Amino acid sequence: MNKILKAAVCVLNSKYIHSSLAPWCLVAGIDTWCGSQIETVVVEGTINENTENIVPRILSAKPDAIGFCCYIWNIDAVKRLIR
Repeated sequence: MNKILKAAVCVLNSKYIHSSLAPWCLVAGIDTWCGSQIETVVVEGTINENTENIVPRILSAKPDAIGFCCYIWNIDAVKRLIR
């Protein structure tokens, strides 16, 4: 029996009211093309949140792989988060 890969798709939005559609589109694509081989979870935050608040939410999913939706306006915050 093959192990199911757990993936977290993360996004740092500019504000809570401005949610990016990209992670949800990525999850839909993963579900379509990979079926039940990959279990996905979306983790959302904002560029104004402390990384100490976001990291535990990502790690609580116990992902095997983590992906980030990167934009020109959130790349600095994403870099801080992955360090």
